[in-house]
Amino acid sequence: MSKEIKKRGLLLHRMGHGWNCTAFGLPDDGWHKYEYEDIPQEFHDICAQVNGERKCWNNRPLQTQLCYSNPMVHEKLVNQVLKYAEENPDVDVIHYWLGDWYNNCCECDECMKADRYSAHYINMVNSICDKLVEKGLKTQKTGNSTTQKKTVETSDEIIKNV
Repeated sequence: MSKEIKKRGLLLHRMGHGWNCTAFGLPDDGWHKYEYEDIPQEFHDICAQVNGERKCWNNRPLQTQLCYSNPMVHEKLVNQVLKYAEENPDVDVIHYWLGDWYNNCCECDECMKADRYSAHYINMVNSICDKLVEKGLKTQKTGNSTTQKKTVETSDEIIKNV
C-alpha cells in the first residue's frame, strides 16, 4: 500500500492510539479486553491513578491513560515514537495520540500539579519533536501552499497539532 500511496503523491499517515501499548510491550491492535492477571503488573503500576487506584482501564490497555508525569513513562513513550520514525522513513506523518478512552486521566499528586492535564501531552509532543530534530530525521514541515519532507533545523519548524 505504501508504494501506491507514494506513486500517487499522497502523504502516508501512520499510528495513532497505540503508543501507550507498544512502548510497554503490549499489543496495540484493538480494544481487546484482557484478564487482569494477563496484563503485566509493571503496566498496572504506571496506569493513571483514578479514584486512588492504578490499573488498566476496563482491562483494555489501548483505552488506558498512563501516569504522564512519571519520567520513565515520558521517556519510554518518546523513545518509542523515535524508534518508529527511524524504522519507518517512508511515513510522512506520524500521529501521536494517547489512550483511546475518556474519564481515566491520572489523578496522582504529580499529574495534578499541571495547570492543565493536556500540559503532559504537549510536553511529550515537544520532547518527540526535539528528539526528531536531534537525530536529524526527516520530518513533515508545511508552509503556505507547499508541503515538503526535509530535515528541519529546530523543533519549532515541526507542525504540532495538539
